[in-house]
Amino acid sequence: MFFKHFSVGRKLWALVLGLTLALLVLMGGLLSHLLDLNDEAAHTAQLSEERITLAVRWRGMVALDVHRIVVQMGTSDAALAERLQKESNTQAITELQSKVTALVSSTEGKAQLDRIGAARSQALEVIRQAAALRSQGDVSAATALVNDKLQPLVTAYVGELDNFIQLQERRRDEAAQRTQAQRQRALWISLAVCVVVVLGALALSGWLVNSLTEPLQRAVGLAEAIQDGDLTQDVHDDRGDELGHLLRALSAMGAKLRTVVGEVRMGVESVSAAAGQIATGNHDLSARTEQTAANLEETAASMEE
Repeated sequence: MFFKHFSVGRKLWALVLGLTLALLVLMGGLLSHLLDLNDEAAHTAQLSEERITLAVRWRGMVALDVHRIVVQMGTSDAALAERLQKESNTQAITELQSKVTALVSSTEGKAQLDRIGAARSQALEVIRQAAALRSQGDVSAATALVNDKLQPLVTAYVGELDNFIQLQERRRDEAAQRTQAQRQRALWISLAVCVVVVLGALALSGWLVNSLTEPLQRAVGLAEAIQDGDLTQDVHDDRGDELGHLLRALSAMGAKLRTVVGEVRMGVESVSAAAGQIATGNHDLSARTEQTAANLEETAASMEE
């Protein structure tokens, strides 16, 4: 495997940098996801609050307008009735209704707005009928119509507005709860990923430690064998890192020592053979010397006789 040819320093740096990068990516992803959740929650809450605020304002304007209409239809003062007519909030309520409608996108919210619109249309129709009766001079009939028909319709109208407000408050709370649940889930997922990263780091560290200690043990065993005089050990390793170089150097040292010991042994044998030859020659020389001395003694004795 090509990883075996990396230096020990590169392997350690790869482990450290890999773990650091993994943690940075994890933390960056988690932070980005949480920021997105916060932005989405803030946007949803802002829209909900805006819809609620407009709906509450709408409700207040309806109550004020109904009170104005009741006074307008019941008064016999034409000037007061004309002034109250000019203070009508019908156009402002229509504009406010358009703003609220533009902010609502859910099916449930649109259905509720349709019910509000229907209730408002019924109330406006009764108001037009009462205004027609008053313009004809029948103030009592206009007042009776307002009291008998308009009040129940306005009550239903305001009730639908209250339902819309409650719906928006509920959706706001649900969005907040949903965001909180998403944050919790994101934290649990991040915790699980951290556990996986840690387990992976432990497994990678164990593999790296084993890849470093195994050749070191082989190198120690080879050095101890050489120390004990066993020069027959030979190691073949194709690692390209420092440990591979160490194993090959120890193996080459053992081979070199075997060569040196062989040469020394051959030299010792040669010296031993030469010494044997010298000893044999000395023995022969001594024997010849003794023989020559004996011969000389015999010759000297013969001459004396």
